[in-house]
Amino acid sequence: MLWVWTHIAILYIVLLILPLIYLFGSMVLPTYLNTIPSAGWIEKFGLAQRVLFWSGLAIGHFFFVLTIVYGFRKKNATEPDQNEPPHLLDEYHE
Repeated sequence: MLWVWTHIAILYIVLLILPLIYLFGSMVLPTYLNTIPSAGWIEKFGLAQRVLFWSGLAIGHFFFVLTIVYGFRKKNATEPDQNEPPHLLDEYHE
């Protein structure tokens, strides 16, 4: 279940939060940071956003594949505990 939530969280961040950060950064930060020309700042910020987007998307899908593989993995049959007393109807159940 942890891999499922990791997959969901990463894709949530990549698809919803990261574009909002990019929008905020490209509109607000150049007005407050006048030392860097705004065209250069937006270009570098856009490159960082694209790199984070594609790497986050790849990592999120990696956890999705792990979830599917783990879900279809053959489960081992559990053996009964030797210290546990036998159930009343076990001899008739077989």
